[in-house]
Amino acid sequence: MSSSIHTLTMSNHKYQRSIVELNKLRGFPDFNILGVQPSVANHLRQKFKSSLVSSGFTYKPQKLVANIFPSSSVKDVNLIDIPLLLSYLVQTNQINYSPDSSHLFIGELSLSGDVQDTSLSVDLFEQARHEGFHTIFIPKPCLKEFVDYKGLNIVGYSSLKDLCYKLDKFNYRHSTTQELSTQEQQLSFDDIVNNYYAKKILTLSLGSFLNTLIVGEPGVGKTMLVKSLSSILPSAPTRFYKRHFRTDSKRHPVFILGSTVSKSNLKGSSKSEGIIQKSNLGLLAVNEVNELSKSSKEFLKATIEEKEIQKSGTSIPSVFSFIATMNPCKCGYSNSSTIACTCNDYSKQRFTRSLGLPFIDRFDLFLDFNATSNPKVNMIGDKSESDSATNQVKKLHDFQEQNNQFISLINYKDLTKYLSEKSRLLFEFSTNKLNISMRRQVKLLRIALSIAILKNRQTINSEDIYEALTYQKYYYDLLTKKDSG
Repeated sequence: MSSSIHTLTMSNHKYQRSIVELNKLRGFPDFNILGVQPSVANHLRQKFKSSLVSSGFTYKPQKLVANIFPSSSVKDVNLIDIPLLLSYLVQTNQINYSPDSSHLFIGELSLSGDVQDTSLSVDLFEQARHEGFHTIFIPKPCLKEFVDYKGLNIVGYSSLKDLCYKLDKFNYRHSTTQELSTQEQQLSFDDIVNNYYAKKILTLSLGSFLNTLIVGEPGVGKTMLVKSLSSILPSAPTRFYKRHFRTDSKRHPVFILGSTVSKSNLKGSSKSEGIIQKSNLGLLAVNEVNELSKSSKEFLKATIEEKEIQKSGTSIPSVFSFIATMNPCKCGYSNSSTIACTCNDYSKQRFTRSLGLPFIDRFDLFLDFNATSNPKVNMIGDKSESDSATNQVKKLHDFQEQNNQFISLINYKDLTKYLSEKSRLLFEFSTNKLNISMRRQVKLLRIALSIAILKNRQTINSEDIYEALTYQKYYYDLLTKKDSG
């Protein structure tokens, strides 16, 4: 049995993909390292043991051998501390993590188990993308150097213990139908660099219980961002929400689903609640939503449209933030700046529309990860991003409680009351010019109202209308038969 952790090592002043494999079936006594210079191997063994013990893990001398592949050349050897230790912890069942070949671990450890500020360069990141890595774990002190870097999911960690805790509590490989506890430590906005525009849209979606479709190539961070949303939900639903849903829930639920989820799991039965019912007041996310079965798609579409569910023979509001992800085309790389797309314009259009325009029309917000025209947005706030985003979600929740109504349920007539005279004229001009349906007008006003509230206003002005239109641009591009990738 062996554990293979992927990394990049230096050889002849060039980075190359290497695999750190720890195998406990071969017969070397204690702990031996192949593929590195003997003096370096000895130093690594000592630091290895100290870092483990200092981080609270157990060092169990066994017949182990670590090999650095490819081992045909002697490495200058840096950036293998973390892969080596992770492989050991996986082998000895001290962490619950299944290594993924698209995960790149970078950083060097001190004897105390803390991560040292590693010297990193854009060249290393570019090589990582070329080698097919999707997620890169680097020391937090290095994050500031790559704040504008795009193309990799970047996650920071401060120590071996910090990294292992995240890996142990969070599964990066598979979406599940199990509820994620907001009490557990999950990825937060602070752990993911860049994507401020995306974070702004998702914060809006979560606060006003709006529906969002995220489109982007594999590896850009769609799913990781969705999974980080549990970190910005307020700690507990208010009395307003509990009263409307007749629940004593102590937290906002979060469900992250894969495309294989069945209609029966979503709907539930007379004896047990389905995922839709359990999602009330929180987040329901579906990865690769276009791959859902036809029956699951139809059930979700109807639930989102009717905004109610049956419970004990009574109809009650069904209010949750529905967020779905999908690729822009069959190969996944439409408009990618790094990988050539193999799809033609027709197949791109057909792929996106495979979700069905009626289903697409149920979404309020659209996030196109591949777009180069997305406006540049600064960090959400001066505090940590998680705290600032939580405050914004809470501000929207407070508005709904004070007005005794959900933003996602306000009708057209009541929404127009929030328009100033100038914004009313702009709204009428825009909707006529773009030939916007009444359904879409209602969604547009709900978004604009949410934007106004976050700016401490309860009147929608012109800039709120413009911003709301920006968040729906992908939808209009799709309808006008532009390249939706």
